[in-house]
Amino acid sequence: MRKQDKILKIIWWVYIALLLVFVVVKFKGSFYELTDRISTYSMQGSINYNLIPFRSMSTQIERITQWWALKNLLGNIIPFIPFGFLLPIAYKKFSSTISVFFTGLASILLIEIFQFLTKLGTFDVDDIILNMIGIVCGYLMFLVIKHFCVREKGRRGGMKKCIMLVFILAVGMFSIVGCGDKTAKSDASVADGAVTDAPVDNTDMDKIGWDICPCVMVNGVVYYDTGYKSSLDDRCEDMDGQITSECSGSEVPTEDNQSNFGKGYDYQYGSVEGTIEIQLTDGNWYVFATGEVKANYKP
Repeated sequence: MRKQDKILKIIWWVYIALLLVFVVVKFKGSFYELTDRISTYSMQGSINYNLIPFRSMSTQIERITQWWALKNLLGNIIPFIPFGFLLPIAYKKFSSTISVFFTGLASILLIEIFQFLTKLGTFDVDDIILNMIGIVCGYLMFLVIKHFCVREKGRRGGMKKCIMLVFILAVGMFSIVGCGDKTAKSDASVADGAVTDAPVDNTDMDKIGWDICPCVMVNGVVYYDTGYKSSLDDRCEDMDGQITSECSGSEVPTEDNQSNFGKGYDYQYGSVEGTIEIQLTDGNWYVFATGEVKANYKP
């Protein structure tokens, strides 16, 4: 095996290791966070699969100007771009379009099944679609790199230039994904940025990012943002409760009356079983539902 081939294979497996740790497992330096995430997805009312294409993606595309939505979309595309161009470079037998496509699809299915079974994440059809978009983009980049290497072939240092280009691209992909980590944010800006459709003052929006859907825990059950405003006109003035605490936007609430988008919001149980309605700072009421109900919810 030539030295260049060994280097390319090392780069490939380093990338796979980074992908598993930071994208598949989503390890953030704390094993406690991992066990907490597993227990959260195992709670009553939680659900960690979505078999309906474009269900979550359509909401994110509608709110693509908001950082949490843009980060979720790019976070499912960018990490898989190196897969599409590193695989055919490191292993020439996988250089055809069909080989890259089906190897990528099989790998993504294994990842989604692993996340579903271990409760470390969700099995989401939308993730599969976005991940495959990333792989296709990466393969197109491979074709460009291949053309570049053929042009440089015979020139001194041509292959070294290609290897350095591949390495820089791989590192760059992970740097872009990691640049939007969460920081402190105000209650109003987070809540508005997470679930409202009306224009809001997004002064701090560039600092905000969600790894999961905006959600709240009430009486031991987690309710997720459906993306819909309530259609109820005649509303009782008595509230059923209020959100009194908050957790990080990258976490699922673990205490009653806790949300990951702010506190101080009143809520009432919805007319549909398995839903609650929350009044946010714009005065509108928004529908949140349990995982099972949200999967098929239509206003």
